[in-house]
Amino acid sequence: MQKYRINKLFPYLIEEKKKKIKLYFDLLIKWNNKINLISRPTQEEADIIHIADAIFGSEIIYKSKPQSPIYDLGSGNGIPGVIFSILYNDINVVCVDSDQRKTAFLTTVKTTLNLSNLEVKNIRILEIKERPKCFMARGLASINDSLAEVEFIKDAGTRFFHFKSADWTKETDKCSTWNNHILGKYSLKTDKEEASRLIIESKPI
Repeated sequence: MQKYRINKLFPYLIEEKKKKIKLYFDLLIKWNNKINLISRPTQEEADIIHIADAIFGSEIIYKSKPQSPIYDLGSGNGIPGVIFSILYNDINVVCVDSDQRKTAFLTTVKTTLNLSNLEVKNIRILEIKERPKCFMARGLASINDSLAEVEFIKDAGTRFFHFKSADWTKETDKCSTWNNHILGKYSLKTDKEEASRLIIESKPI
């Protein structure tokens, strides 16, 4: 049986949000049988490894008062973009991915969950025409490479939020035009292990 412990982990979430997160989780598992949205070894404890990670991280980002809209780059499975849009309907979220199959999944999620603050774009990052102030990514690339992706549209007010592990500093050796710092920390505990997770915020120097 697929594990699902989100309601116990986050009892303070209102019922409507709990229901939408569960519905999203069910769609994620269902579609993962068709296309590779999450790795098979993580599926058994996907509620912690993926969903709880997105909730904890989104809470930290939201408390920092990000400017709407937030672009979730290389969104793919919708983590963290979909979770963020469920939790905070006062901020618009744009999920960007170049894989048409994955954006089809995200569009199904948007329609099924009636997420009016979520937009899905089937484009490459270099094709973004807007100049958003806020970006986030989980699993897109290293911090170095993720920041390089938005170099062409950054300005003094740009903020980039990265979901990372404790060894994040190994990914910042080439970030000479960015200042990177830990915005918040949390831990994820599965049946097998406990892992430290961080939200790293990058701002242009």
